Amino acid sequence: EDDGPYRGKYLGKLNSYHHQVSGDIYAVDDWTLLLTSFSYDGNGADTFFWAGAANRPGPQGFIVPDSNGNLDPLRAYKNLTITLELPGDLTIFDIDWFSIFDHDTKQNLASIIIPEALNVPPSLVKIIPHKNDLPNCLQLHKDFQVSWEIFGPQITIQLAGQIAEDEYLSFGISGSNENSQMIGADVAVAYIDGYRGFATDYNITALTPCVKVLGQYKGVCKDDVVGGQDSNQMNTAVRENGVNIITYRRQLISPDPGDKEFPAEGSIYVVWGIGKLDENMEPAFHDLYSKTDIKIEMSPKEPHNNCVSFTRSKPEPREPWKKGQIFDKTIRVFKAYIGPSGAKKGYQAITGHASTALAWYINGLLAPELWLRRGLSYVFKVYGGNNPHSAEYYHPIIITDEPHGGFDKLTDEAQSKIRVLTGS
Repeated sequence: EDDGPYRGKYLGKLNSYHHQVSGDIYAVDDWTLLLTSFSYDGNGADTFFWAGAANRPGPQGFIVPDSNGNLDPLRAYKNLTITLELPGDLTIFDIDWFSIFDHDTKQNLASIIIPEALNVPPSLVKIIPHKNDLPNCLQLHKDFQVSWEIFGPQITIQLAGQIAEDEYLSFGISGSNENSQMIGADVAVAYIDGYRGFATDYNITALTPCVKVLGQYKGVCKDDVVGGQDSNQMNTAVRENGVNIITYRRQLISPDPGDKEFPAEGSIYVVWGIGKLDENMEPAFHDLYSKTDIKIEMSPKEPHNNCVSFTRSKPEPREPWKKGQIFDKTIRVFKAYIGPSGAKKGYQAITGHASTALAWYINGLLAPELWLRRGLSYVFKVYGGNNPHSAEYYHPIIITDEPHGGFDKLTDEAQSKIRVLTGS
């Protein structure tokens, strides 16, 4: 049965066994699966889209990234249509079954057997092979992998990510010994500026760009800004076929007391993120990041490597939010609230600038244009947080003649060059 050019070859209904999983599955091409009317209650302990080539669904297999390329345990779904792409250079002819599988309980929640000799078109996806030079490699996301090796008192880390030229890769030690936590984390922010590579040492003390609060820098700050030192030694950086490959070294036990320790043996929780660089080549809010706990074995008895080739398909068009405008000449009062920035669809699409996690809403519109008349008086009522002890909850509004914003992130010298029109 063929359900038209958009759905492809109908494979059947998922055979459901647990957690109210249901849906129909199609093979769009030899690399793409389509789930329609897909539902799952989200109550599995450690559940993934899963596929393999054994006789029946079981622990021997591999994760199929979700529709956003994430490798995290599945959330709840209710009657949704989702597109899944097999990882690396694997095709539908390499698998015998597809499953929704719970690794914690070793339960097959739902599955379907893939028919042999399927008549489906070849995929137009481009395979981008990448060879890891280091023995251990972990696939963090469809577009991001980290590899590492410990030798003597040093660790060598390689970050490889399929990102835009104005984006960064970040990776480092969690701020908690119990889970993957951004607050308190010690991370490297890696990017390529022209021909030069960077793997800059950062500390995360608040979920905000680095700003000065009561005379102290808080947020995602370079170590050398907050009194420490950059402990990362840059090794190599290259951009090939849209993939940034950046290798750096650091001491397991850093001389900087603000750095966390990489243990030579045992496990450690880590965090990662991908985001856009701002106009100062500083990391803005991450568009992709670790949403679940990630624990790695630093020196496994046998090298661990689950990394696959990068793949690139035609991106789905991203419909941006519309830019708001307030030009009604009767409006003299503006209410300013802080709210979510909407990332790539929101603030970034509206302004063309890198976004933080939060942005200003004026009279309910995200970062709108305001049309004001000379000679009239206007009132701004500001509800952005007034706690100067908190980098996250302190947002004074300032009107300047500078296009990017982020006045408090700038040095005193840079601030002196900006004309502040009003605000506090």
